Amino acid sequence: MLKNNLIIFDIDDTLTKSETQHHTAYVNTMKNFGITKINQDWKSYKNVTDSYILKENYEANFNQNFEFSLIPEFEKKMLALMLKLPKSKEIKGASTIVNFFMQQTDYAICFATGSLLAPALVKLQQAEINFVPELVEASNSIYSREDIVKSAIKKAQKYFQISDFKNIISVGDGI
Repeated sequence: MLKNNLIIFDIDDTLTKSETQHHTAYVNTMKNFGITKINQDWKSYKNVTDSYILKENYEANFNQNFEFSLIPEFEKKMLALMLKLPKSKEIKGASTIVNFFMQQTDYAICFATGSLLAPALVKLQQAEINFVPELVEASNSIYSREDIVKSAIKKAQKYFQISDFKNIISVGDGI
């Protein structure tokens, strides 16, 4: 079926009950990297994404510029910690609604998250949410949620071979 419309889903606490696991693994990974002073008032940040919050805390602790090249090692360690925690669960009905739109409508589905990519993919897998990995955009190389959403739209356009969607709906708890 031709997909003329798009729904962009956030992941944490929109499709999956994963905020606690994410927060625990994320903060502990920062501590493992030697970041001891961590501002955990997430709403105080200009961008509430893993990469931006890591950047701000890294720079505050080490007095040097953060580089995206640090993300792969951080992500690997965060994922290892996350896999030791209870599995992420589906928000009731999330899988049903994603499957409905994917299989029975002209709405394409993609995902945009402030999380890092590897943890995001595991959360979706653990919660048994149907997804295409190429249609998940995360904060690995992007600081702002707006730019993550824009990138997710571009990925969906490429994947579904459409230049412009008629309607785009973003579903999530972040601005």
